[in-house]
Amino acid sequence: MTTETARKMTGVIIIALAIALVIYDIVVEMKFGTPATISQVIFDTASKNPWIALLAGILVGHWFWR
Repeated sequence: MTTETARKMTGVIIIALAIALVIYDIVVEMKFGTPATISQVIFDTASKNPWIALLAGILVGHWFWR
């Protein structure tokens, strides 16, 4: 496997995971309501554990800072 092939596969996996999470979130909201969605669970968890928001900020910074 070449580096370029691995980069393409990584891109496909990221897109596939994002689509799967969106579909999952829509289904969960339709069936169980907003309290069961990914964003609400993350918000509730981060409200109780503020260090999670800090780690998320560091991770996003790592991904996008050049």
